[in-house]
Amino acid sequence: MDSVARVPEDKQSGRRSNRDEKISLSRFSTIRIRSTLADSSLLAKPLRQSRNTVCAAPGYLNHSPAIHTPADLAGQNCLMFNLHDRPRVWELGDEEVVVSGNYRTDSSLAIRQSLLNGAGVGLVPRFLVQQELDNGALVALLPEYPPKPYTLFALFPPGRKQPTKVRLLLEHLDEHLGDEPYWE
Repeated sequence: MDSVARVPEDKQSGRRSNRDEKISLSRFSTIRIRSTLADSSLLAKPLRQSRNTVCAAPGYLNHSPAIHTPADLAGQNCLMFNLHDRPRVWELGDEEVVVSGNYRTDSSLAIRQSLLNGAGVGLVPRFLVQQELDNGALVALLPEYPPKPYTLFALFPPGRKQPTKVRLLLEHLDEHLGDEPYWE
């Protein structure tokens, strides 16, 4: 089991920031993929709708109370994503549940790894864990209470013609994300 599972509540946090992750396309242009928009001078192109999913590793579930409703999350070690407006509040279906746990980070990749290590329950982007859900490394929880969908955006600087690399990447994303991505 991951060391996160042995740390008292709210004692671990991480900064492997989704906030600053970007793909450098040239010396003068960048593109960022985000699920939330802050006030910014950047241009935003919506790419598609996506969803989060609640999940955990079988090893964690074997040693924790059963999870049948959102209220059952109250007794779980929930891995929290700091970049949400309210990281301790998970909106599942029409319900809001206040969660607690010993790990908070601003990296969904760090939460994914902690889930795989059996550290707790997470609310993560479905596309990050679909393969693990398919192969049984993670188990989807509370499918009757789906989180609200959100939009993924490509952000890029305004004020000049889009460099060819940016334009080609946006076209590639449009083509390969499609109307119904593989992870949905």
